[in-house]
Amino acid sequence: MPFSKLVDALASISKFYIFETILGIGILIVDFYVYLNYYYEFKGKDNLGFILSIMLILGIIFLSDGFSRWNTQGKIQEKLEKIRASYEIKELKRKSKRLNGQKKV
Repeated sequence: MPFSKLVDALASISKFYIFETILGIGILIVDFYVYLNYYYEFKGKDNLGFILSIMLILGIIFLSDGFSRWNTQGKIQEKLEKIRASYEIKELKRKSKRLNGQKKV
C-alpha cells in the first residue's frame, strides 16, 4: 500500500486533510453537476455511468477521510493544549514554592 503511506506522509507533513476534504467536496459537486446535466444525453453511448460512479466513490472516500483526519487533528490539538496547560501550572507551582521559600528565609 504505497499510496496510503504517501497520503499519510503528506497528511503528517502539512494540512493535507483540509485539501482532502475540499477535493472530496469538489469531486462530489462535479459528479452531481455532470449527472444532472449530461447523463441523459450520453446514456448508452459512453461509459459515463461507470465514470460517474467511480467519481462518486472517490468523492465519498476523500470527504470521509478528510473529515476523520480533521476530527483526529482537533482531538490531538486539544490533548496538546491540556498538556501545555498542566505543564504551565506545574511551572507556576514550582515558582511559587521557590518564592515562598525565599520569603521565609
